Amino acid sequence: MANNNNNNNLSESASGGKASSDSGLQSTGENESGQEKINKNRSYTKKQKISLILCLTTQYFINVCASLPAPFLPKLNETHNIHSDITGWILGLLPLTQLLLCPLFGKLIGTVSLKTILVSGIFFCGGSTVLFGLLALMPVPDPSDKQVDTVYLILAIILRISQAMGSSAVFTAAMTCLTISFTEQTTTILSYSETVAGLGFMSGPAFGSGLYKAGGFLLVFTGVGGMLIVTSVVIGILLPEAGGSMDTGNSKSALKLLMHNLNILLALLLTAFIGTLWASIETILEPELRTKYGLTQDLSALVFLILSVTYTITAPLVGKALDKLSCLNSLYVMVFGFLLHTVNFLFMGPSPMLGIERPLWLLLLTLGILGIALGLTIVPSLDLLSFSDTESENAEGNGGMDESSKALISGFWSSAYSFGDFFGPTFSGIVTRHGSFGLTMTYYAIGCFAVAVIIILCVFYRLFSKRCHSCISSSYRESNDERRQLLHPESVN
Repeated sequence: MANNNNNNNLSESASGGKASSDSGLQSTGENESGQEKINKNRSYTKKQKISLILCLTTQYFINVCASLPAPFLPKLNETHNIHSDITGWILGLLPLTQLLLCPLFGKLIGTVSLKTILVSGIFFCGGSTVLFGLLALMPVPDPSDKQVDTVYLILAIILRISQAMGSSAVFTAAMTCLTISFTEQTTTILSYSETVAGLGFMSGPAFGSGLYKAGGFLLVFTGVGGMLIVTSVVIGILLPEAGGSMDTGNSKSALKLLMHNLNILLALLLTAFIGTLWASIETILEPELRTKYGLTQDLSALVFLILSVTYTITAPLVGKALDKLSCLNSLYVMVFGFLLHTVNFLFMGPSPMLGIERPLWLLLLTLGILGIALGLTIVPSLDLLSFSDTESENAEGNGGMDESSKALISGFWSSAYSFGDFFGPTFSGIVTRHGSFGLTMTYYAIGCFAVAVIIILCVFYRLFSKRCHSCISSSYRESNDERRQLLHPESVN
């Protein structure tokens, strides 16, 4: 009995010591958590604010430059006997080149100053844009000559690739600068960057319409290119050198971890398809507005703005709803968005299956709905990537992902979107030339419906697999209990 009392006292004292230790750890954890909240709520330094403003300004103008040719280039190309499919291919060269060159510039940043790459990329892109505007001064072939103007085509391709080289350097350097400057708010800052980039890409045609009305094709590109050159000088003077560097030691393990996550792979595939939808009308809408409704190029550029306005309004609302309403699921929202895409594309064509006429007001209405549907699909895809990021952190078991893992997620998303941005104009141009605008929209409607069905099947598969897993676990526990009862009946008594 004495021994038992001693043992009980020892166990009580041990448990008391453990409790006090756990309390101490909990207190320490609470202090660390409080310290983290203080750090996250800390205001930005002057250096951070300057870096943020300059990098976001650069992202905006670079994306304006990327989307600028959409409403103005098709008509100029037609005077040189270049049809819509080749125009779509020329426009698609920019995202394709970005897809290939961004990783190379990422490696180059380790050996060359980040500021040097950023300033050089802006200057190179601005100079290429100015030269692109000079294409309007090239002699136009005789109307009776139906051969493609080869010299003009080669110069257009070279200058578009040159623009892409400069923008690739800017995108990579700007993202790296923001990641290094804001180590504690990386996700938030990169979301600002993506928002500003999207605004620049959407407002490019409207931005150029005013310049086009004042001075035509030449002023559009020389004006925007000149602004980029001036921006490169300003950034070269004001932008501070980014301190620190990204930790890439675990990049291989992070890559393996992310590529084995099915949620991330699904999100990237959906992002590539959404990028295709975004660029679906880039090369074919302006000729449709000009030939069917007689709209001038400056008015056509304003029509592009309808999509921009509805997307800008919808995207933040969808993001807030996904954050605040726990009942909303990203995949469910995407299903609704793709079904809305399906109906909208059928009426935008209009599809030959409907057999209806399409007045101008219906086309404008469907463009506005397209912006809403894009907001219902793009934002949930980003939210799905964030969810996947959390799952990866839990799987990694180290309390969080390092900067290289976050950079990989952002890089994969940008690459997937660039692929869609290349494929969209190319596909639309080819189908429209050999078919019609309505047939092209019909194909997109069929694709959106198929994607919605695939997402629904994935959701049902996930629910079914979870239910099966819970049933198997329950059966396994019951069989273990029965086995213990048979082998050790005294333990039951």
